[in-house]
Amino acid sequence: MALAVSVAWAAPQTVVESERTAGAPSPPWSVVAEAELRSAIAEAPRHGLSPKPFQVLLPQPGAPDRDARLRAAAAAYARALALGATDPHRIFDIYTLERPEPDLEAGLAAALQEGRLRAWLDDLPRRMRNTEACRRPISARPAAWG
Repeated sequence: MALAVSVAWAAPQTVVESERTAGAPSPPWSVVAEAELRSAIAEAPRHGLSPKPFQVLLPQPGAPDRDARLRAAAAAYARALALGATDPHRIFDIYTLERPEPDLEAGLAAALQEGRLRAWLDDLPRRMRNTEACRRPISARPAAWG
């Protein structure tokens, strides 16, 4: 069963599919992986993100579509970590910088298979670009930045 969720806060027309449409079936979610995802999402503010848009995607206890909802939440959060919560093409009339196109579904599947979901999520911002200055709260930035 595939669960499609519109992530309106990031990009109104963006749809995150919770399961790959081609290839091998996705690995199941362990209790540990679910706890890691919930913990990572709770710490979203350290990356300048609100956890609420991702928390609403998480399943309630005993939900029959648990794995699909976890995959949708993980995919949305991974995309925000890797590419940001907004698409600059939707904000600016002219935006010519190329954006990376990571295979987040493959990365998520590998992280689940290898039992390293939290490490993978924590590493996404560092691998995609140097975001340390962006993650700092505005109050911690040098006064010269405005």
